[in-house]
Amino acid sequence: EQAERTASDLSVRQRAVLEALRLKMDKNNLVEAKAAMLAEAAKIPLGSLHSVIGSLEKKHLIRINRPGSARASAVYEVL
Repeated sequence: EQAERTASDLSVRQRAVLEALRLKMDKNNLVEAKAAMLAEAAKIPLGSLHSVIGSLEKKHLIRINRPGSARASAVYEVL
């Protein structure tokens, strides 16, 4: 119920990114993804992704286990 209530507080972009992460997570709720791939999957501008990810983390819906870099994918945990 907590997750349902929190999900209704999300913006369209936040919901899209969270949904994209949920679709790509493995059995341990982890997602390894490059920013461009995640933005494309969520159908949001790449420039918006960083702030959306930050807001999802603040709402305790995801955790960044490893930040992404130019060479490496980020690893997110869906909570």
